[in-house]
Amino acid sequence: MSRRQIKTVFAIFFGIQAMSCGAIRGSTVGTPGNNIFNNGGTTYEDGTLGGTGGTTNPTTTNPTVGTQQLFNFNVQGTGYNAYTFTVPTRTVLKLTFTPGMQDRPISGTGYMVQYSKLAVYIKVNNQEIATPLLKNGLSGTAQQTTILDFSGSINSSCDANDVNCSQVVTITVYKPNYDYHCYNFNLYCTHTQVLDQHPWNGVLKVQTNNTVALQ
Repeated sequence: MSRRQIKTVFAIFFGIQAMSCGAIRGSTVGTPGNNIFNNGGTTYEDGTLGGTGGTTNPTTTNPTVGTQQLFNFNVQGTGYNAYTFTVPTRTVLKLTFTPGMQDRPISGTGYMVQYSKLAVYIKVNNQEIATPLLKNGLSGTAQQTTILDFSGSINSSCDANDVNCSQVVTITVYKPNYDYHCYNFNLYCTHTQVLDQHPWNGVLKVQTNNTVALQ
C-alpha cells in the first residue's frame, strides 16, 4: 500500500470517529420526572386548594422549564385572613396574582361587597412581597402583577444534581386590602384592610421546574 493510500485510510477512519463523537455530544436524553401533583383539585371552605395525585414523565432539555400546565389556584378569601397553597418543585418558584371581581355575597345575606381594586401580601418562607393595588375588571381592565420570583426562598432539601427530586413548598396569600369604601362611598381612599365577613377573590398562577414558563 502506498503512502498516499495509507493517509487516505487514516483520514476516512478518523473522520468517521469524529462524526460519531459529534452525534453523541449533540444528542439530548430526557430524564423522566418524579411524581408530581396535578394542577387541579378541590376548593375547601377555608379557600385552600388541594391537589390530587398524578404521575408525569416530561422530557426536557432545560431542568428549570417543564411541559406541564401552570398551577392555577382560585383564591376564595373572606376578611383579613391568610390562605395557603402548596406546590411540588425543586429550584423554581415564580408566580403572578390577578384580583377577581366580587362573586359571593356576605354569608347569610344577599349583599354583594363591590370593590374595584385589591392588593395582597404573598409569602414563601422568609420572603414576602406586597402586590400593588390592582384593578379587578369592575372598572377598567383587570390587572396582573409582574412575575414575582420566589425561587431564592426555597429551602432545598434536594441534591443539586438530582433533577428528579422535588419538595413541597407552601405559598401564603394574606393581608388583603381593597377600595370598597373609596369605590362606594368616596371614603378612606385609596384602600383599607378587608373587613371581617367581606368576601374577596383572585387567581394565583405558579411556575415550577415541571411547568411551562409564566408569560
